[in-house]
Amino acid sequence: MTKTLLITLNFLLSFNTAQAESTVVVPMSYTVETCIPANLLWEQFKASMIDSKKTWLWPTPLSEVNGTGIQSDAQIDILYKLPFMDQLYSYRLSEIEEGMQFRYSAIQGKHPFVGGALIRITEIESKRQLTWKGEYETQNNQWFSRLFFKAYAKKFFKTLGQNIKSAEKNFCNQQTED
Repeated sequence: MTKTLLITLNFLLSFNTAQAESTVVVPMSYTVETCIPANLLWEQFKASMIDSKKTWLWPTPLSEVNGTGIQSDAQIDILYKLPFMDQLYSYRLSEIEEGMQFRYSAIQGKHPFVGGALIRITEIESKRQLTWKGEYETQNNQWFSRLFFKAYAKKFFKTLGQNIKSAEKNFCNQQTED
C-alpha cells in the first residue's frame, strides 16, 4: 500500500513539474452602470491612484493604493489585505485617455503574474458605464494563486459596486419609489 502511494505521489509531482512551463490565462471582467457623473468617477480614480484611503470609490478594506496618480509610466503600489498576511504588488500605468481610461500592468519581479487590465468610463445615454477588463497569465503550477485571485476579485468587484451604489445616493438626482 505504501509503495503504491509513493509511486502515485511521484507521478503527480513529476506531472506538475512537467507542466510548470505552461501558462494559464485568468480573465477578469466587471461592468457597472451608474448615474454618477463621469468626471466624478474619473476624479475618484485619480485620487485612488495617489492614496485610495482618501476616496469613497476604492474598496480599502481589501486593498490600498499609493502612487503618483494617473500619469503615463507612473508606478502604483497596491497593498493587498489578505487573511494571513498583507502583500504588496506594483503596477505600471499606460494607455491614458484623460477622463476616459487607463491601463495598469503588473511589473515583472514585483508581481507573481503577468498582465493587467484596462479601466474605462463611457457615456451611454444618460448613464455612465465603468468597465474593468483584463487578464493575468500565470504559471500552470500556480493553481492555488489562481483560485485565490478569482475569489479575491469577486469580493473586490462586489465591494466596488457597493461603493458606487452607496455614492449614487449622494451624487445622483434619482427619484425613489416606495
